[in-house]
Amino acid sequence: MKPYTDYTDPAEIVSVRRIELSLTQAELARKLGYPNVSFISMIEKKKSKAPLERAIDIAEALEMDPAWFIEKVMRDRFPAAAKIIYDRKRARVAA
Repeated sequence: MKPYTDYTDPAEIVSVRRIELSLTQAELARKLGYPNVSFISMIEKKKSKAPLERAIDIAEALEMDPAWFIEKVMRDRFPAAAKIIYDRKRARVAA
């Protein structure tokens, strides 16, 4: 399995990183304050998108860089806004 950093889809990132850390869906759900696995299961099965408002919590629970994960969630949920924010920022850095 590729490392989680090779993925761009938040659902795949959550799933791969959770497995890398040897966490069950129930354990991750508890770390995030959810009483059952539904939240995690729905994200991993792509039935629900990772919520931007919980991106920092998810990143911290999965020991990832929050800024990196927020970008992935933004690109998934709000691609036009993410393009403006992240692509312009990179263009300015390269210039």
